[in-house]
Amino acid sequence: MNVGKPVFAFTPHESALLMGDIGRSDIAAVSFIADAEACLHAFAFVMAGGMSAGLPQEIAVHLDAVVRGAAQLRGALYGLPDDIAMLIDLHLLADGAQRRVAADFSQLVEPLEDIAGAIVDIQRAAKEGA
Repeated sequence: MNVGKPVFAFTPHESALLMGDIGRSDIAAVSFIADAEACLHAFAFVMAGGMSAGLPQEIAVHLDAVVRGAAQLRGALYGLPDDIAMLIDLHLLADGAQRRVAADFSQLVEPLEDIAGAIVDIQRAAKEGA
């Protein structure tokens, strides 16, 4: 979400104080502080009017690219089982290849559809909230 503005960050002294208050200084505490910084940055962005016109431009462009890329990859993958079946019929591949490709296919396509669907939901919510 860094759209040309400085990212919020605690000073080293503030981070040390927070870790003292948390009572830990392990990776979980460091991750908690990083999450808090990201949330405060997002809050400052929204309060400064950064969401008044929907998603920030650089994020909107990136999300559009991901949705397009997922659609292109899904489209290419949908033809793969037929291609594999033809290669088996031509005795260029063994039957085991078809089972492996079918298993891999199902593990790839569904998550791509989920990601694209989630991004479309985010875009729709941003438009409705703008």
